[in-house]
Amino acid sequence: MAHFLIDSAEKARNHLAYSYRDFRVGCAMYVTGEGGKSGVISSGNYKPEQEHETICAEDAGILKLRETKGLNRITALAVSGDFQQSDYLKGDHNALLCCEPCSSHFASSPEVSDDTHLFFKNPKTGKIEYFTNGAMQEMVKTGERPIQKVGTVTMAVLSQFGELIDLRKIRLDPSLEN
Repeated sequence: MAHFLIDSAEKARNHLAYSYRDFRVGCAMYVTGEGGKSGVISSGNYKPEQEHETICAEDAGILKLRETKGLNRITALAVSGDFQQSDYLKGDHNALLCCEPCSSHFASSPEVSDDTHLFFKNPKTGKIEYFTNGAMQEMVKTGERPIQKVGTVTMAVLSQFGELIDLRKIRLDPSLEN
């Protein structure tokens, strides 16, 4: 599923995103809802001119979700966009991460939970970063890259979303290194 979501985010970046300065971002969300209903929502960022307010790809996806009957939860989200250094997130990142407003929306949105899976891909390098929304929110609060725990939660992600995450690149919580 992760590969499909990331491919869908790249397609959204190429076909749905529009920016006067050619800074294009695509987003794909695996969404679930009532009675086992599920689907994928794709969206792109929109900024036709410098004076126009930016609509982020993630926000556009959440707006589409809110218009869709029977779907109300984002289980996983993938973003594809050229890397741009963040002013509010410190550390060495390989992919475009959520901007500050989108991170704030994720913290307060009823559609997003702490265990929502977030995949970020840099289309130029092919590098992917993975966080749960809870880890992303912790990173926003502290300004520090979160320690991704490798354990049953991560293994469940690997089995649910396919072989995507390079476990060697995830810093282990010292208590799990045995």
